[in-house]
Amino acid sequence: SVDKESFTDLGVDVDEPRLDQLTFDGWVALKDPVRPEARQVFLSMRQAGIRPIIITGDHPDTAGAIARELGILEPGDMVIVGRELDRMDDRELAQRVPGMAVYARVTAEHKLRIVRAWNGSSLPVLEKGEQFLRVIGIFALLCSHYKISL
Repeated sequence: SVDKESFTDLGVDVDEPRLDQLTFDGWVALKDPVRPEARQVFLSMRQAGIRPIIITGDHPDTAGAIARELGILEPGDMVIVGRELDRMDDRELAQRVPGMAVYARVTAEHKLRIVRAWNGSSLPVLEKGEQFLRVIGIFALLCSHYKISL
């Protein structure tokens, strides 16, 4: 069955009565596999005392699955979405960041708040990502303690 929430999560405005006119023809699945050496890189980071996190616009299930595959998401770690961040003030976010390993469905503004919250923690912050080219991403990068471009 197709529901309105599935489309709304994608930012698509759907006329509900038209959903009843759709016919299910089958499933399509795509996967961009994690490079085999990537898991070892993240394990080495953990062994060196570095705690990696993921900040992405992807769906939380996708981001969580990748984080588990890479060894980033451990038991007790949280996957949080942008709309949950919207309900938190900066103080609450700063208190909760140590338990958050994956930030999904986030905007550039969320990313800036996340980096600022991590900067307020006692842990050093390192950033690498595709949003280097976005103004807000560059500002978040400048707020980080350490910068890496891969």
